[in-house]
Amino acid sequence: MATLHFHQIYPYQALPKLARETDYSIPKRAKSFCYPFKTAANKGVYAFPPINFSIFMSDEYLDIRAEKKEGGTFYKRIPKKQGGANFVLLSDVDKKGSDTCLSAYRKKIKTSGVGVPESIDVDTFGFYEIMLNVIVEEDPFDFYLQVWLGGVVDYESAGGISVKHPTNVDHNSGFICLDADINTEVWKGWFAVVLKPTRKEEWIEFNQDKPICQIIGAQVPIEALCTHEFENLSDRLFFAPLEWHIFEGDYGLKPGKYQREVRSSSGK
Repeated sequence: MATLHFHQIYPYQALPKLARETDYSIPKRAKSFCYPFKTAANKGVYAFPPINFSIFMSDEYLDIRAEKKEGGTFYKRIPKKQGGANFVLLSDVDKKGSDTCLSAYRKKIKTSGVGVPESIDVDTFGFYEIMLNVIVEEDPFDFYLQVWLGGVVDYESAGGISVKHPTNVDHNSGFICLDADINTEVWKGWFAVVLKPTRKEEWIEFNQDKPICQIIGAQVPIEALCTHEFENLSDRLFFAPLEWHIFEGDYGLKPGKYQREVRSSSGK
């Protein structure tokens, strides 16, 4: 039986659920009579965003807003012509939660004995703070959202996993999750998905109880899901994304670390 393992890094992350065990609304006729429709919706695992937030896309900018835990509203506008990284941090929407997480992360780093580059100050660096990243592309592609799913994944079967938009579940969500095929034996970074807004001039809501993607086995179907909460997370799995993205200096070199690793492993 092929099992997908989800290892929670962000302690407040909503854990993924098997699709067949997830509550969702589909048309009554399809639920009663269309077995192929239900079968597609019930495949694999549904995953959820790390925070509740909303976006508003125009021809010139993308706005993000989120209710802060301590009261008030976080708001950020990203102009269309602005490039680079446009992050939303946990501290932007939940300062107390951020402080709690960073304290736990730093304690794990200090007690693990794993080496940290001298350029990184453990007491000030924002480990695992990035919840969202707004990516601005050239015309006609506009805006994309990179959303961290709060952890890392392992899949014990060959062929890795595929990511896709939730099948037949929300026909009018205002966004699509872009398809991706991931070799989980090679990819050791934090697990994120890319969303594309599909409606302009209206607010689109993202909630932690609403799936934003569906994960399926690329070659072997996912039959079971095993979730590992933060308090049981091994040092190896906690540090692997940090080493992959930050501690090793070759991550940002073109054409990309994952692509280099895949080419190296396949001999291409």
